[in-house]
Amino acid sequence: MKILLDHNLDWRLSDRLSGHEVSTALEMAWDTLKNGALLTQAEKSGFSVLITSDKGIKDQQTMKGRSIGVVIIRAPNNRLETHLTMISEVIQILAVIQPGQIIEVFHAEMKP
Repeated sequence: MKILLDHNLDWRLSDRLSGHEVSTALEMAWDTLKNGALLTQAEKSGFSVLITSDKGIKDQQTMKGRSIGVVIIRAPNNRLETHLTMISEVIQILAVIQPGQIIEVFHAEMKP
């Protein structure tokens, strides 16, 4: 699966997503693109999933008809150590996420 890590996530998360082709928004030179433009560019480049910590994307974007899914990491901070505690759940979601779908992963401290 081709995965794009948003610029708000540590690139080292890609090390934990073995078996997937992972790129970052920064290395694609897309780190200045806003959500809609970023999703469109990612789709055009064949990405299946965007992983982000931007919880606003859920309310700002219409996903209907999109060929990309979005995983939102909801954590109390943006530190790598915190996100690594959530990686097994993210990997489980990657196995089932569908195009146009947004799935949020909540850190234990953030459970709704």
